[in-house]
Amino acid sequence: MGAHQPEMPILVDDETGVWTTDALPMLYVPRHFFVNNHMAIEEELGEKNTLKSSIRQVTNQLTTGVKKKLKNMAFPAMRCLNTT
Repeated sequence: MGAHQPEMPILVDDETGVWTTDALPMLYVPRHFFVNNHMAIEEELGEKNTLKSSIRQVTNQLTTGVKKKLKNMAFPAMRCLNTT
């Protein structure tokens, strides 16, 4: 496996020690720290509260809301068509 320097410049402020990329302050952490922390949080919250489950719940709510709006919009039009 090859290696190369990052293509994005990482600037370090001499006074504060804050690392920035594209003028945004960044936290660069080892991958294992991020992954282990994320997995521990998911384990603590349980499967019902994971991001995947939350996205599914929001999608279902949005879909249901859209269906209700379409249904409410369609019936008045249908009544107009049926009166003739």
